[in-house]
Amino acid sequence: MAQAWLKSFGDSKRPIRSDWTNEFLRDPVQPLELMTGPSDTQPTMRPGDRFVLHAVGHGRVFAEGRIESGPVWAPDRDTRWDPKRWPWVYTCRVDIWVPIVDRGPRTWDYASRVKGQIQFGRPYAELTRAEHESLVAALGAARTARKHPPG
Repeated sequence: MAQAWLKSFGDSKRPIRSDWTNEFLRDPVQPLELMTGPSDTQPTMRPGDRFVLHAVGHGRVFAEGRIESGPVWAPDRDTRWDPKRWPWVYTCRVDIWVPIVDRGPRTWDYASRVKGQIQFGRPYAELTRAEHESLVAALGAARTARKHPPG
């Protein structure tokens, strides 16, 4: 059975820019590469699972989608984030997003139960079905929300 995850994106020293799509999602039909850690164990997230992206430093969710493939061990890849800390890579499809992070809903208004896990360094936290559904509904209700084309 698929699980749902709140996945941190960015870090406190280098939060993502509010106009994140210019760097990470130029073409919504193309997959998003999602990196995670820790380096010493294979992540729990699996293909078919759902994710909601939480922008570190902004305190907002800005995208939701499905993990398509992975994890692939890639500690030597060129990235702006430390690949030794975030060596696992997933290919993901983004289904709903806001092009400007600061227009997304506040994460802790909908997922306060996992706040401590994310704020104290976990790269992702499991969401309950109710938490995932409320985050997706809030994200989809954002005035600037966009959706992946059908197919």
